[in-house]
Amino acid sequence: DAQRFAVELSARSQCKFSFEGKPRARIWLELENGRGMMTGSGIQNAQRSLFAWDIRYLAIKNLVLIGAATGVSNARDFSANTALRWGAVRSFKHGEHADVFLTALRQQGRVVEETDVDQLFKSLAARHVDAIMLNQTAIASYGNKLKLQHQFLVQDWFPADLPIAHSLMLSKKHFPQAEVLKWRAIVRSIRTDGTLKKIFEAHVGVADAKLLMQFAPNDD
Repeated sequence: DAQRFAVELSARSQCKFSFEGKPRARIWLELENGRGMMTGSGIQNAQRSLFAWDIRYLAIKNLVLIGAATGVSNARDFSANTALRWGAVRSFKHGEHADVFLTALRQQGRVVEETDVDQLFKSLAARHVDAIMLNQTAIASYGNKLKLQHQFLVQDWFPADLPIAHSLMLSKKHFPQAEVLKWRAIVRSIRTDGTLKKIFEAHVGVADAKLLMQFAPNDD
């Protein structure tokens, strides 16, 4: 849970954080131009490394949430049924094989792009799209809120895709490397003393917490 992790960061760093939900595209823009200082959960890549430091603290496996009425249970059959539409947040990384699949759908004009996860689930609930792909925690949270449990199925269409590392992201306009080393040490202490695992277990249970811990730390 990113917010509980942030609370722990705040306590150990003695820094006061303000929490504000924003569309992903806006978050990256603000980190790049310096209007934003940090975000609690992001995926590093070559472009973002130019303007943001990353400190990994969890890994997330993405799953498919699809309407049960479609009768589709794999990527091949979804691709073959050209009447079906997919919903996605453009900036999200879903996994190596999953992203190849989505690229092909985008080329066919079959992907509806949303600005954030909230809009993505609303689009699915309204039947504007037939399937989406997100981590199981988000699926459970939004599914309960929108009462989607019996209308949609959760499936793993890309078992070869490994969980994706998510990081605390710090703007390079605000944090010099020497300061980042201090934040890495704080994250390392949260991980090594067992606090991080306990946060995950309280949020998703023991079994899923083990999955969230399957990442290669870069806080050393």
